[in-house]
Amino acid sequence: MKRNEIKEHIQELYPTMPSTVQRVAKYVCANYDRAFLLGSSELASAVGVSDTTVIRFAKILGFKGYLEYKNALKAEYASVQKVYSYLGRLDLTEGDTSIPSYLKSIPAVLENFSSAFDFSVLDKICDTIMEGKTLYLLGLGSDAVVAVFLKNYLPLMGIHCVCVTSEGLSLREKMFLLDKNDVVLLSASPTLLDDERWASEYTKKKSASLIVLTDSEITAQELCADYSVCFQESTDTFFNSYILSMAFCNSLLLRLYERNKATVARTMQEYQNLFE
Repeated sequence: MKRNEIKEHIQELYPTMPSTVQRVAKYVCANYDRAFLLGSSELASAVGVSDTTVIRFAKILGFKGYLEYKNALKAEYASVQKVYSYLGRLDLTEGDTSIPSYLKSIPAVLENFSSAFDFSVLDKICDTIMEGKTLYLLGLGSDAVVAVFLKNYLPLMGIHCVCVTSEGLSLREKMFLLDKNDVVLLSASPTLLDDERWASEYTKKKSASLIVLTDSEITAQELCADYSVCFQESTDTFFNSYILSMAFCNSLLLRLYERNKATVARTMQEYQNLFE
């Protein structure tokens, strides 16, 4: 399925739709990248129409009902996202793989992220972390790089952290004492691991806060994150560059420092005293 296939179908049928259904069509096209996340009632509420109108919209497009329409949108999104899988990225890597070309692509990736990112979300994440008792940094497999990086610096800001990079029994042992006053920051790839699903479910069971860093809206939705940051690591390589992940982590550290300079200065002085 090609990108925007359903959107193009909506635009083709738009002139023939009743006016109330056209309102739904306009909203979906304007918010197309997130449309698959909305249930029928949520879409109806956002547009200001009845659930019946939303279902009628799906049927006009040729679907049996809203669920079939939503699943088709989700499938389209997933097919586009395959370029972020290892196999999909192999096709991208077959182009210009020179190091100078790769390095030149990085500023554009960062600029696109900076332009699109809602920095109010960063402030909310900072609030959640600062108000929490313990921050659990969870990164499994290659995502461990994010957890380990933050674990090196957050304690210097007076934030108590537990770094969780192991799977199975060890993961459960480290998260055993999680409670409602704690925060879990999970770095997750689009292909979720069973342990990542377990960690998300356990976090919700304990009424703790969950922050998810990922390059897939579907992943963020499936994990039921309180806050999510979704970025596409879109350099032309078959591996995950973590460029945007690390850019976000650095931004997080800077914002936490800006809001807590006195504590950071005191903690870093105490840390330096250990070596004198």
